[in-house]
Amino acid sequence: MSRRKSYKIFDIDYLQNGELTEDDLYYLFETNSLIFSLVVEMFRFSKQELVDEKKILHLIKNDKDWMYKYFWTDKQRSDFENIVFNVYKNVKYCGDVEADSLSKWWIMEYGLTNKDLKRNKKISKMSE
Repeated sequence: MSRRKSYKIFDIDYLQNGELTEDDLYYLFETNSLIFSLVVEMFRFSKQELVDEKKILHLIKNDKDWMYKYFWTDKQRSDFENIVFNVYKNVKYCGDVEADSLSKWWIMEYGLTNKDLKRNKKISKMSE
């Protein structure tokens, strides 16, 4: 019996438009693959210095405050939220209202910090 990997990083275009296989659905719903794939794409999309998949995953697994150390613009956030919306529509095969809710929740939970807060000494965290 073969062992499956604990996660799989998906191409963002495939997540938005592809016809997902049963194997894909396993990874997307039974592992952290969807979250990991979106986070890796978010780093690349927002043109962070950190773009290596393994380094990004190491960071998010080992630093609970990672999202407060990387920044993006309002436009990058808005554009990426549209990508997440399209991913949820395709992956969950849901309507606009549910995809909008899920994408907003994802951005709130995992999104980077607004670049205008970069100079702040103390950024309020969700857990505070």
